[in-house]
Amino acid sequence: MWTSASDLKNTAITSTTFESRRIRMIDLGKMDLNAQEIKTFPMDQQEVIEKISNKTLTATEIALMALSTVNTRRLPMTRR
Repeated sequence: MWTSASDLKNTAITSTTFESRRIRMIDLGKMDLNAQEIKTFPMDQQEVIEKISNKTLTATEIALMALSTVNTRRLPMTRR
């Protein structure tokens, strides 16, 4: 099982798998879309745990960490 998202502006596809929440990106702008052979990418990579307790994080890294831990429960709909 995996999750994917398409970035139409930057012609990229990002994905994560059930086994690894690591975000992977394929830049379609750098690929030969007229190639005769099919390009495949491994999806069974092991989860990588990065120790960050002694590291200064950038705003992007903090945002990505927050996105990867967002609760996916549906919020109740409210009427106006």
